[in-house]
Amino acid sequence: MKTNDSNMETGLADRIMDGLCLTPAAIAGIILLLIIPYIPPFNQQYMIRWLVAAALIGANAIAFDFTIGFINIVNFGYYAFLGFGGYTSAILAVNLGLSPWIGMIIGALSSGILGFLTGLLTLRLRGIFAACMTWFLGLAMMGLITKMVWLTRGPLGLRCPQLFETSSNVPYYYLILALLIVIYITTKWVTRSDMGLAFKAIGQNMEAARTSGINPVFYRIVNYS
Repeated sequence: MKTNDSNMETGLADRIMDGLCLTPAAIAGIILLLIIPYIPPFNQQYMIRWLVAAALIGANAIAFDFTIGFINIVNFGYYAFLGFGGYTSAILAVNLGLSPWIGMIIGALSSGILGFLTGLLTLRLRGIFAACMTWFLGLAMMGLITKMVWLTRGPLGLRCPQLFETSSNVPYYYLILALLIVIYITTKWVTRSDMGLAFKAIGQNMEAARTSGINPVFYRIVNYS
């Protein structure tokens, strides 16, 4: 009886891990990332700041690979999406007094809208031409942020309200780590779905994918968004 219960528990754990697209190695990595801020020398504040930056870069790398690794389009304007969402959130918090937490949600939605519009702009472009279009978008966004001093304070940036009433960087690390884990699980789940198969088909051969009944226009816009 105990053996049956043990087998049921093991099977349930395996199903949960499979549903979350997590391998034992990924679970071990997450546990390590959860405790690393308390392990010397990483428990020092300046080291935690580096951990925050590393987690943020990791999340961005996963999202970047979601485009270039599946639909085979180099998106040089990816950071324009991030910057647009970040400045949208910051402007709402500084100028309108909106909660930074609500601002983050609105910023994420605004980034998705910009990605959707970028997808529309690059529908008829492929290869280096699509990459150049996204590159120009990034340059245009950088120029606007620098020149619109009255709104963005230019190179000085905006002084936003703190998310946490503390001088410690640990809460920010766990916030970015949570986002990293969510992005990782979501990306793995999508790539295992029918949509992920469509992305791979488009990246390998767009014409063959279109012949198979896949709509490249729709999936490219979804991927950018």
